[in-house]
Amino acid sequence: MEVTALIEARIRGGDLAGAREACVEAMAGAPDDPALALLRGAIALRLGEKDEAVAHAGRAVQLDSRHPLALLALGAAQLAAGAPDFALPPLGRALAERPDLAEARCARAEALAALGREAEAGEAMDAAAVTAAVAAGETCFGAGFADQVAALGHDLLKAGETDAARRLFSSALGVRAHHARSLFGLALAAEGGEAGDGLRRAAAEAPGDPEIQAAWAGLPTIPGGCILPPVLDQGGET
Repeated sequence: MEVTALIEARIRGGDLAGAREACVEAMAGAPDDPALALLRGAIALRLGEKDEAVAHAGRAVQLDSRHPLALLALGAAQLAAGAPDFALPPLGRALAERPDLAEARCARAEALAALGREAEAGEAMDAAAVTAAVAAGETCFGAGFADQVAALGHDLLKAGETDAARRLFSSALGVRAHHARSLFGLALAAEGGEAGDGLRRAAAEAPGDPEIQAAWAGLPTIPGGCILPPVLDQGGET
């Protein structure tokens, strides 16, 4: 097994210490290998070593300035380190090299949202492009990718960007059809009976999510146990 494949296998298996040890050893013999620098940065990011992640991802970009995954890694590391303004340039370059790179699109939208540019964030995350990229197997985020997209959708919803938020929730549901946080988001953005039905579905999918369960439990009921959507519960006639 090649050393990079061995390191990747250890990362997937959760053996981050072993992966780091193998990576450091390999880099001693090949200090100018961008793939190893990229892996070292990925390990550091998973371990919460944000400054190291930035340094190693930056080294990977220095060794191969047009490598889309290295540019993505640098942007993601900068975003994790709390520097969304520094994350935007490498993420933009990653998308210039690979417009279909869903992770870069998502990370760029997160960076824009973190900078208070919510409308731009919604535009940056085109639901059709993300769903198509994921369906084509272009993303390695798996389940976490839907979580990331939905989290951004909730941020946009809080900022009043309802249409952009709906697009993101729909995109996440294109990846995972029963994704609870996305169902919850669509319910919050809905009106009338759709809101109640969305909360019911979200609550069924996430019995351990306190926010979703609290919203579901807070819905008023009428005799017979039927759920009354919040939009109709204004104290007047129903």
